[in-house]
Amino acid sequence: MAWIDPGNPDGFFAQRMAEHAADMEYHGCYSRVIRVSASQPNMARNNVVREFLEGDEPWLWTVDADVVTDKGHPMKLWLAAQDYEADMVSGLNFLWKHNTTVVPAFFYEKGHTLEQRYNWLPEHGSEIAACALGSVLIHRRVFEAMPPARTEEYHWFDMLPEAEMGINDGTGMVGTDVQFFLRARRLGFKLIAATDAKTTHIELMGVDEAAFIEQWKHTWEEAA
Repeated sequence: MAWIDPGNPDGFFAQRMAEHAADMEYHGCYSRVIRVSASQPNMARNNVVREFLEGDEPWLWTVDADVVTDKGHPMKLWLAAQDYEADMVSGLNFLWKHNTTVVPAFFYEKGHTLEQRYNWLPEHGSEIAACALGSVLIHRRVFEAMPPARTEEYHWFDMLPEAEMGINDGTGMVGTDVQFFLRARRLGFKLIAATDAKTTHIELMGVDEAAFIEQWKHTWEEAA
């Protein structure tokens, strides 16, 4: 289990990660914590992967330090990986877009563009193009197979020009996290959404499934 932070993780996050560590140790699947603090998130994320690859664990569970995950969360991700034969599994993460709108942190390719589906959730186990790094389980073979984006220093997490990624829509959605998953999928690795592995993104409000439903339920009622 790994995360990056600027030096002071939220208390709710720290408590939940401690609970997960205890649960995982009880079930015999806990190995170690990898925590990297750096002023540049991309550098920190790459250093997390380097430290992970020094060991022999098959899976890396990486969590953003402003995300609180539900009970049994890492095992839900692992079970989804087994059930759907996936190398990468995202939990049900949400973004507080423009500080106004709760949207799922999932991305879909549409030709040479990316899209988000604001008021819709995929089926559990559905394949997606990319996701945010809120809570993701990734097999080590993904990191081992991926060549450097441009330099070894930013091997896995870099910010390439959109033209190099083959995405030219100018939406601003092709960030470091999205680029990593697009590159991994182009190497043949599968990314799915485990919608039973729930999270709360710590913003000015709790950005989670309940907030998503409250915001969009009127549109579903109108459609019905």
